[in-house]
Formats: sequence, structure tokens, C-alpha cells
Amino acid sequence: MVAEGTKSSSWRVQRRGLAHFAQYLEGRGARLPATEMDVALWITDCVKRQDRLDSSTAETYMAGVAAYHLQAGVATGGQVRNPTRGQAVRSVLKVVRKHYKLASKAQRPLSLSEWLEMWGRGFTWNAGSRQARHARLAMMLATFGPFRSVAAKSLRVFYKVRAGSVTFGEKSDVRVVVDDGDWREPYILITSSVDKNVDSSKVRKVPIPAKVLGVPTVELLKSYLVEMKPPSGGYLLAAPKGKQGWSTTRFSGMSKMVKAAFARAFPEKPVLGVGGSSLRKSWAQWMKRTRCTEFEVVDVCGWSRAALMRAKGTQVVYQYTELDSQMVIKGRMQRRLDRVQRRMA
Repeated sequence: MVAEGTKSSSWRVQRRGLAHFAQYLEGRGARLPATEMDVALWITDCVKRQDRLDSSTAETYMAGVAAYHLQAGVATGGQVRNPTRGQAVRSVLKVVRKHYKLASKAQRPLSLSEWLEMWGRGFTWNAGSRQARHARLAMMLATFGPFRSVAAKSLRVFYKVRAGSVTFGEKSDVRVVVDDGDWREPYILITSSVDKNVDSSKVRKVPIPAKVLGVPTVELLKSYLVEMKPPSGGYLLAAPKGKQGWSTTRFSGMSKMVKAAFARAFPEKPVLGVGGSSLRKSWAQWMKRTRCTEFEVVDVCGWSRAALMRAKGTQVVYQYTELDSQMVIKGRMQRRLDRVQRRMA
């Protein structure tokens, strides 16, 4: 049992979590439905056992337990309550989040100087190759979206190239907008429906201006399509395969790509803590440093608005950050960060 509307990937993890919990209860001579103390002890066991789970995985597992009890409560007319919402469980989770993140899972944001060095020196091997250009495009999208890896690698592109010019199809998740009367320069517009907090009926619109942190984003995308020719109708970040072919599955090497670029740019630094999630975490950190509002960070980074509303209280009226405002934030990010650096000097 899982919550209605749960993504298939989360659904599988939640089902696995519920099975894990049921097995734990069986070992203790107990069974579902469970008590609050059962859940608190189970979460503790998850992160302290020899083959312990990462704290984020334990929380996702618990979502399956919560969904089971919520549905059992409905089926029994409220006789079964949800034990995951109790104070004991919340207290345990607070400790788990702070102290039980696996080193192999935790990823840190990059400083602006680190990111720029990676962009300049991290793709120097055969820079014109399909592999190097693919890696640059992946890094650009994941950072400037910003996107979680699952969202970036799920973007499909439909396009045609005629006389060196790119035309995008109606079904394309990625396109270049050139005729927006309210915005002078062309920009990339992305429609994401595969990520947290979005689905096919509640998509996320992501604009990327023509230049961000000195990177000519529109030109990079268009030249990649014209010269590299990934298959139309497939995943934009499909990995190059062989001399001419392309993988038909979603790109799975985001973390490996980021680690490799970091190692080339900083051969003297440890790569521990750097990975695919570092890119989107970097953007959120930069926004925070430049004093963007929490609402702006939520909109630009694709976080949950409902969670922010709950944190701020029901009286808060959510302010949507328009796409042109998001592009201003992205286009001016380096200048804003430079001003912050000068003030700190």
C-alpha cells in the first residue's frame, strides 16, 4: 500500500520499505498495524545495523509504512492511527538526519570558483568529442535548471535541423524560445514532468537565459543538436555509444561525470562529497548567499511549495516567481556573488 499518486520509482521503494518493516516486526514477535515505539525502534535499527541504510532511504521506507497505516485508518473508520507522526518518531528522525547520513551518499555544494574551474578544466580530454560535449551539456542543465539527476536525464527532445537551424517539435521537453516579446534574447525553456513535486498534470517550467555564469547556454544546446545529432524523440542526455550510436536508456552517469570533472580540475583535492546532487545544491546555496527569498529558492530549485507553506504557517500566501524574474536571478547570479565576495573581503 502506498499513497495515491506516488511515482512508480518511489512506489517501489515504499513497498520495499513496508516489507522491510513487516520483517522487522516479525523478528520481534509483532505484526502490523504497528505502534509509534515500533516505528521509532525500527528507524534506529535501520541506521545502526552493520549494513545500515542511508538516512534518506530510511525516511523513504517510512513513507511506505505511513501510507499503509493511513489507508488502514480509512478502511477501519479511524480505528488504526498513523504511528509515524508521533513525537517519538519525529525526535528519532531529527537525530538520524543529523548524524546518520552515509558518507557515500552525502554530497556537498560547490563554491562558485570550484564550479567555474570544473567548467574550464574538467572537460579538457578531447574537448570536441561527443563524450566531452555531452558531459558539458549535462552539467549545464543540472546546474542552471537546477535539476535533480532523475529530472535532467528524463528530458526528451523532438527537433529537426535544416540548413544549420534547429526547429523544436510540440512534444519536446526542451526548446529555444526566440519570439518572446517580453524578453529580448532567446532562452531555453524546459518542461519537466519527471521529478519530485511534479507529474504530467503539474509540470515544472524552467527557463534558462542565453548566458549564465559566462556559459552561452542557448548556443551550447543548439550546436550540440546540430553537430552531435542525438536521436529526435529520445532523451536529450542519452549517452553517446560507440562512434556514432546513442544509448536508448536514460543517462545514468551524472555522479560519475561530476566526480571526474572535479578530479581533473582539482587533482590535489579529495572527491569525497562531490557528486551529481552537488550541482543543484550549489545553485540553491548561491541563491541563499545572494539573499534571494525562500519563495524564490523554492520556485527556482523545484522544491515543494506545500512544505514551505506548512513551515511558514497557513496564513502565508504563496508568491509565484514569474519566469522572467527567474531568468533575471540566473542571468545576474555571478555579479551578485561577486558583490557578496567583495563585501566579505
